[in-house]
Amino acid sequence: MENNSKIVLQQISPHILHIKWKLDNSLKEIFSEKFGEWWWKKSKPMLKICINDFNIIGEQDAFYLNLKEEDRESVIYVSSLNKTYCAQYGRCLGKFIFLPIINSNRINLLIEDKCTIIKLPVKLV
Repeated sequence: MENNSKIVLQQISPHILHIKWKLDNSLKEIFSEKFGEWWWKKSKPMLKICINDFNIIGEQDAFYLNLKEEDRESVIYVSSLNKTYCAQYGRCLGKFIFLPIINSNRINLLIEDKCTIIKLPVKLV
């Protein structure tokens, strides 16, 4: 059985990233076969956002976003530019055990000399 799940990371403004994922219907079954059905039932879905410098291999920093089972996208604000970002969708058991299931593409956020103009909605609240 093949897992066709995917996750895509896009930059929508200099500091805003959009993460969208599609989970294959067989994902729970594949996961349960490898790690046991109890793991799926006891764990919670989570996104891990990895942050690296351009010249470093491996993870330097990361933060986690709690998800609901039905969530399929998220928008995040990142304050650091001149970094490489990627996202992982996975399951978290307790506070310290995260098991990644799918990995996104990497995005390099660069400081630009030009100012980007973004049209905001009329009502922000």
